[in-house]
Amino acid sequence: MRVEIIFVYIALLCLPLNVVLAADYYVDKNHGSASDSNDGTSESLPWLTINKAATTLTAGDTVYVKDGEYNEAVVISNSGSVGSPITFKNYPGHSPVIDGTDVVISSNYALIYANSKDYIIIDGFEFRDSDENCLNMWRCDEFIIRNNLIHSNDVNGRDCVLAGYSEGGLIENNEVYDCGGNAINISSTTDVVVKSNYIHDNPNHTGVNIFPVTTDSQVDFSGNNVFYNKITGCTSGIYSRHQTNNIIAFNLIYDNDVSNASGIYFHHTDGDETTTTANTKVYNNTIVNNDNYGIEVEQHHNLDIKNNIIYGSTVAMSFESGSTTGHTIDYNLYTASSNFRWGSGDNINFATWKTNSSQDANSSEDDPLFNSNYYITNGSPAINNGDNQYSDGDGNQFDLGGFLVWDDDVDAVSGYWVDGVDMGAYAYIANVIISGSNKVSGGGTGTLLNGTGTITGQ
Repeated sequence: MRVEIIFVYIALLCLPLNVVLAADYYVDKNHGSASDSNDGTSESLPWLTINKAATTLTAGDTVYVKDGEYNEAVVISNSGSVGSPITFKNYPGHSPVIDGTDVVISSNYALIYANSKDYIIIDGFEFRDSDENCLNMWRCDEFIIRNNLIHSNDVNGRDCVLAGYSEGGLIENNEVYDCGGNAINISSTTDVVVKSNYIHDNPNHTGVNIFPVTTDSQVDFSGNNVFYNKITGCTSGIYSRHQTNNIIAFNLIYDNDVSNASGIYFHHTDGDETTTTANTKVYNNTIVNNDNYGIEVEQHHNLDIKNNIIYGSTVAMSFESGSTTGHTIDYNLYTASSNFRWGSGDNINFATWKTNSSQDANSSEDDPLFNSNYYITNGSPAINNGDNQYSDGDGNQFDLGGFLVWDDDVDAVSGYWVDGVDMGAYAYIANVIISGSNKVSGGGTGTLLNGTGTITGQ
C-alpha cells in the first residue's frame, strides 16, 4: 500500500503545472441532507444553494443542479480558464428554476451575475421573475449561455440576457420572452455569437440588440455575429449600431408588429450623424410581416445584402439619405408590389429602386410559397436562385458550395452545406437520399464539404 501511495504522489508531482484537477459538485435543495456545510461532492450530501457553488467553484469545476425552485440571486466569484471553464449545469433530466420572486437584487445585477469572470458556462436552467436582469455577464470573456428558458422580468426596462464589454462569448439555444428591455443585449462586445435562439413576445424592446453602451463614446465594435435565430413579437428583430465586420445570417424574423418595427435595423445614435462603414454581411434571412421596414439603414455604408426573402413589410428596404454608399444588394426576393426607399426617394416601386440604386440586378418580386413555418415549398422562386459567391472578411471571393440548412426546432442546426443555394433562412428539403456516413438535411446534389457522402434529391 505504501508503494502505491508513493507512486501516486510521484505521478501527481509529474503533472504539468497548467493541468487543472476538476471536480464535480451537486446542488439539490429538495434533498433531506442538503446543506451548504456539506462538501457538495456527492449526490447524497449536496449543497442547498447555487450561491454556495458560485463562491466555491474554480477553473475546471462543474456543478450539477437538480430540480427545484431556487429563490436566490447568484453572484459568481471565480473565473475558469482556457480548456477548464466553470460550468453551472442542470443535472441530466432535471429542470432547475432560478426564480426572483421576493429576491432582493442589486441594481443592474441579475439572477446570475458575473463581473470580470471569464470562461463561465451556464447551461440548462429556467430563469424567471427578476426585478433586474435575468442574466448579466459583465466584462466576462469567453462565456457560454445555452439551453436556458429565460423570461418574465417585465419591469424596470432590464434585459433578459445582458453581456457588456466582453471579448468572446456564445449565447445559444435559449428561449427568451417577456423581458423588461431587450431579449438579448450585447453591449460594447467583440466576437460574441448569438445563435439558434427562439425569441418571442417581447413588445417592450428588441429581440437582439448589438451596440456600444449608450453612456460611452460611440465607437465601433466587431465580430458580433447573429445566426439561425427565430425572432417574433419584438419592437425590432435585430438592432445594430456602431458595428463592423459582423454577419447576420439564416435568421427567421417575423411578425415584429409593434409600431414602426423593423426586421433588421442599422441605426446611429440620435443626434450623431457619424457614418459607420459596416462591412457587414446580411445573408439568407427570412424577414416576414414586420410592421414597418424589412431592412432599415441609417448612416451605414458597405453592407452586403444577399439571398434574403423580405415579405409583407410596409417598406421592404429603406436607405435614408447619406446611407447609400458602398453597398452590394442582390439575389433577394421581395413581395410583389413592394415599396422601397433609396436616399430621398420614399415609397418607390421595385423598378425605380433598381434604377436609382443600381442594385438588385438578380433579385425579383414574387410569392415565395411559404408553408406555415416559413419553409419555402416546391416551386418557390427562392429555390436555387441564391448567390453562392460570398466574400470573406478580407474581401476575397469564395464559393460556399451550397446552403447551410436548419429546421424550426430551436435546438437543431444541421451544420452541413449542400449544393443549390436557396434564398431565405430555410433550404428547400425534398426526397433526400444520403449515401455515405454523414447525417444531412437538405436538397440538391453535391459532395459534402466535411465528408465523402453525397446528397441527391430535390
